[in-house]
Amino acid sequence: MATTMATTMIRIEGLCASCGGRSVLDDVHFRLERGEFAYLRGRSGSGKSTLLKLLYRELSEFEGAIEVAGRRLRDIPRHELRRMIGVVFQSFELLEGKTVYENIAMAGDVRGMPRGRIREEAMKLLGRVSLDGRANDYPAQLSGGEQQRVAIVRALLGKPELLLADEPTGNLDSETAAEVLGLLRELQREQGMAMLVVTHSQELIDRYPATVWEMAEGKVRRR
Repeated sequence: MATTMATTMIRIEGLCASCGGRSVLDDVHFRLERGEFAYLRGRSGSGKSTLLKLLYRELSEFEGAIEVAGRRLRDIPRHELRRMIGVVFQSFELLEGKTVYENIAMAGDVRGMPRGRIREEAMKLLGRVSLDGRANDYPAQLSGGEQQRVAIVRALLGKPELLLADEPTGNLDSETAAEVLGLLRELQREQGMAMLVVTHSQELIDRYPATVWEMAEGKVRRR
């Protein structure tokens, strides 16, 4: 009997989580469909990063239900989750002693990709973000915007079904931030993945409109 692929990428019901004895998420309900682009917006400390960390399992203690691609998050083996989800961080998280290519290739190794496929996909994606001539450079030789584009390539290696971006433009000037977010939108459409972007910038949301979820006092509502 053929199985039907779930149309919902993320489903969260009644999610509660605490950090240091303080309630951070309180009865959160949230949905993101396959191929959908959405923003998660809220003030610092409202719980945005905690929600993302639960989704990619940096944090694991919670009550309620989290499903990814129709499966309970707790039931998905960690190695499989790494292939399903790509993550982009505000601080780039590149290793200074590794070249651009080496930083990207490490993500492919973690996801169990063959070396030949890693090189092929990495160089293709670097070309797509106009960095194909920088594969042998080191992070310190790149601008902030270029480093974030490398981080995006690393997250997209292996064609994940879902990309989570935690304030990906937070360390960039407004012009570079707009370029990076525009690139994320283009790549999301090209690859057909679901994407959730955490941001506090109304300017970027206005420039690249999409569904917005507001987070305040540990709760989330669709705007």
